[in-house]
Amino acid sequence: MSGEEKEKNKILHVANISCAATRDQIYNMFNYLGKIQELKVYPSEGNINASTLLKTAFIKFDDERCAEVGQHLTNTVLIDRAIVCLPYPNQIIPDEETFFNSGGSTTAGQRQLPPHVSNRIQQLDDGNSVVSLFSISFTNKRLQVTDVTC
Repeated sequence: MSGEEKEKNKILHVANISCAATRDQIYNMFNYLGKIQELKVYPSEGNINASTLLKTAFIKFDDERCAEVGQHLTNTVLIDRAIVCLPYPNQIIPDEETFFNSGGSTTAGQRQLPPHVSNRIQQLDDGNSVVSLFSISFTNKRLQVTDVTC
């Protein structure tokens, strides 16, 4: 490969994966795009605990076009979550420890609320939806909940 040629990106980073999704389900979902060279799912089975909310996966394809097409699977629902598929900028899949220690997120590409803020979507009887945001804080040893409905 000459100095001007750049190796094409063959790795797809899939984030926001439900903890209920298995490695086989992830493999089968992306295998139809093309031959998968390598698949890593984090946290690995031995590292999942009660506080684990999401998984993330790295999929290395034989052909860079598969990783390009795979991005179009963003917002596809797997189990109970809409996945996010982004090209991974490096040519090597990071190991689990390196990924999480580097600030790797299982929700890459998504805006995240601060830890003290949560949201809820409620379906109304008329078919409309209401989004409620809750800010939870402790003031003078008292729990304070602020509700903002949009």
